[in-house]
Amino acid sequence: MATELSFYERTGFHSFDEIYRAHHGEIERYVRKKVQNYSDVEDIVQQTFLVLLKKKDDFISRHKNGVERYLYVAARTRTAEYYRKETRRRKNEKQLEEELTVGQFSRRTTMYAGEGERLIQKIKTILPEKYWQVFLPRVFEGYSYQEISERLGIDVNTARQRQLRAKKQLQSEMEDYK
Repeated sequence: MATELSFYERTGFHSFDEIYRAHHGEIERYVRKKVQNYSDVEDIVQQTFLVLLKKKDDFISRHKNGVERYLYVAARTRTAEYYRKETRRRKNEKQLEEELTVGQFSRRTTMYAGEGERLIQKIKTILPEKYWQVFLPRVFEGYSYQEISERLGIDVNTARQRQLRAKKQLQSEMEDYK
C-alpha cells in the first residue's frame, strides 16, 4: 500500500514557515524591482505566499527548487494583476478628472465674480475634511499628489484615493442639481 507524501515531504521543507523564511526576501526583491510602493509590494508578496498555501495539496514538485519556481511565477502573476488594476484605476481617475473640472463647477454655481470663495466653502461642507484637504489644493492650486502627500504626511496613493473619492462624492452631489 503506497502512502501519499505530504506537501512538506514532497518539497523537502518541514513547515510553511520554513518556506516563507527561505524565500520571502528573494520574492520581495523580485517584486520590488517591478513595483515602487512598499505597501503594494508587501501585499503582492503576501498574496504570492497565500496562493502557495492554498494550492499546497495540488503541488507536484518533489524538490525545493520547485517551490522557488512556483513562487516566482505566482509573484509575476500577482504583479501583472496589480498593474492591470492600476491601469484601470488611473483610467477611471483620468475620466473623472475630465468630467469633473473646475469649469463645470464655475458654470453651474458661479453667478458673479468672487463666488470662488463661497464655492470652496460649499465644497468644505459637502466633503469630509480628509477629502477636501486633498481635493482643494489639487484642483484649485495645482499641487501634485506628491506635494499634497508630503504636506499632509500621508502616502501618495492615499492622496490619490482621497481625491478620487472626493470627486465621486461631489459628482454625486452635482447630479442632484441637474
